[in-house]
Amino acid sequence: MYQRSLSKNALIHLLGGVVAAGGQIILAPIYLRLLNSNEYGLWSQFLLFWQFVQPVFSWGLLSSIARMLVDANDKQRQKIISAGMRLSTCLNIVVLISIATVFSVLRESIAEYEIREIFLFSAIIAALNAYPLILMGVHLASNNALKYRSVALTGFILQVVMLGITALLVQLEIKGAVIAQVIASGFYAAFAVWQLSLMQVNARPDRFDYMALLSFGMPIVLYTLIGQASDFVTRSFVATQVNKADFGTFSAGFLFASIIAMISSAINLAWIPHYYRKASAWNASGLYSRFVEAFVASTALFAASIVIFSDELLTAYSGGSVKLPVSTVAGLVIASWLNSAVWMSLTNPLFQLKRMRTVLGISVAATALSMPLTWLLIIQLGLTGASWGLAINAFILCSLAALALRNLDLHKPTYLRLILLMLLMLLMLSGPWLNWLYLQDAGIMRVGEKLLLIIVLIIFAASLFLKKSFQTIKLLEAELNL
Repeated sequence: MYQRSLSKNALIHLLGGVVAAGGQIILAPIYLRLLNSNEYGLWSQFLLFWQFVQPVFSWGLLSSIARMLVDANDKQRQKIISAGMRLSTCLNIVVLISIATVFSVLRESIAEYEIREIFLFSAIIAALNAYPLILMGVHLASNNALKYRSVALTGFILQVVMLGITALLVQLEIKGAVIAQVIASGFYAAFAVWQLSLMQVNARPDRFDYMALLSFGMPIVLYTLIGQASDFVTRSFVATQVNKADFGTFSAGFLFASIIAMISSAINLAWIPHYYRKASAWNASGLYSRFVEAFVASTALFAASIVIFSDELLTAYSGGSVKLPVSTVAGLVIASWLNSAVWMSLTNPLFQLKRMRTVLGISVAATALSMPLTWLLIIQLGLTGASWGLAINAFILCSLAALALRNLDLHKPTYLRLILLMLLMLLMLSGPWLNWLYLQDAGIMRVGEKLLLIIVLIIFAASLFLKKSFQTIKLLEAELNL
């Protein structure tokens, strides 16, 4: 059934988003405590490989199925779901066999055995996760936030159970952690296949169904890979410049900062099904711009609190095993905010109109423009350079998206000044002029001064946006219930 409440769905997506990212955000503190620093560095490399190959093995099916099922009747839905399952199964088997063959033939020259083994396991897990992603696409098309997030909850529970069993039976090390993840993913895939099988009884997809999924999904794969290229190349370059322990430290900080992206994604997921149906009217009336202002301002304020309390929060997150300067964490937080809340706000109109080539071109251009500077920053400044390299890439990405909207005359954004104001606020909180606060000895005095700073920011933001934001949400709820 189509659920209309934006606030209810946003809350479900937000709470479920924490669970969906469980293995990488919630469970990171557990891995930091169970694995030594070098093993956590290897675990971080495993997660990086997994993140990069997942789009290849998912074939863009979450987005393509969600988009194609929105206006489909029951018979068409069954055919599309069946086509997605068959397509992913056949293609992923071919890719896995190809990877295994290449590694077998070139096993002496590709990489050290440990890294090669981790890459193979990450590919297997990515292939298994294609089925849950299809199931999530089905629920997303129906705007059923509860069922959508229940799929992620199932995967999270399985991961926790397998991690707990492994830790109880043996002294946990990197190989045991990876194998536990493979087993959990196997059960996760079996659950999704069972659910999907019930939705497409006797369905007989034809060539058109397969081609439609691929024609919509392949640009998404390219877009995702290119969108991740900056992140992947940056972190890979960091891995070649520092030891495994330092790479694990940087990855832990990266995951910590990604909570901004998690929250932004939750809000966007609750918004997107409604926006796709009412885009023309909401763009013309300015309602979309008002929503973006509330979205960007609230997430920026949350990002500011993470920067201000970064030392305390990161210590609690890692159990004291991860120490990063505020300037490094700030770069990661700003990159996460720009890459999620701002980027999605700017590109939703492009996605709604299926302007995938435009989005793809923006991603390619941003990566090409930012990578040389990022490499230089990493060489000169190490982990801090890497974090600000990611932030610079995100800023270029969003700038190009804003220019595209203006030049294509698809949607005239009126919120660009607000975005720049929020970015300036975050940059001001990241500078050395606040070292007198950040470098104080930990204690009540420092916490009190930080609380005072964040209260000032909240009052400032509330005076500018609070009333308008509540009015916008109220208007949205009223529109959705017409």
